[in-house]
Amino acid sequence: MKKIVLLIIIIIIGVSFYYKEQIIHLDFFNVKKIEISESKHYNFDSLLKEVIPKKKVSVFDIDLSDLEKRLFKLSWVKKVTISKILPDKLYVTITEHEVKGVVLFDKIYYYNNDYKVFLKPNVKEVEDYIIFSGLKKEDYENSFELFKNHILEMENIATVFKDSDLNSLDKIDEIYPSNSGYRILLKSGTKLSLKNKNYLLAFNRSKKIIEMSKERKEIITTIIFDQLKSKNKVIVKIGEEKNNG
Repeated sequence: MKKIVLLIIIIIIGVSFYYKEQIIHLDFFNVKKIEISESKHYNFDSLLKEVIPKKKVSVFDIDLSDLEKRLFKLSWVKKVTISKILPDKLYVTITEHEVKGVVLFDKIYYYNNDYKVFLKPNVKEVEDYIIFSGLKKEDYENSFELFKNHILEMENIATVFKDSDLNSLDKIDEIYPSNSGYRILLKSGTKLSLKNKNYLLAFNRSKKIIEMSKERKEIITTIIFDQLKSKNKVIVKIGEEKNNG
């Protein structure tokens, strides 16, 4: 009797499994709709290419972990959640990195609030940032705290610059560390070499020097703010004015 009951149970399970397989692979359950949360940095079509199945597939057969891995390869993506919604829909929620700034290694990278870097995608324009350069990717990978300290100092310089008189006259294009301080490249092409950490004083004095040079029709290429013992020393390098005639 027990053997008969066991046999009946096995038959029921087998039949159920067979029909289940038949049912879940009906066209009714093939993925037909994909919804993706709004993205700041990717257009819908580029995201859809990563998610859409290459052939007809049942929503039950979708490998969510594989989809998540593919989306994580996109540089801006911080977190992915994918839901199956019966009978034929996938819903993808993407959380993106918030951009804090830009750092130049072998190419442009962006970094987030945790100072973790990621590549820029090529699908949407993003706002202009001051480029922090002069650092190597190996520094980031092997000496993260040193890398972070440099970035923090350059962020501080950028903040002080915004509060300075020079900000009304020119804008920063790039900041990078030198052997004994930081160098700043302004959008006008002038370089500021800061070896004295009184950045606000340096910026405000730079504005006066640049304004005087314009009155004299001189072209300033470099302004070096140094500190020798207790005295401040400013070295100004003047280039030749270009002849436009």
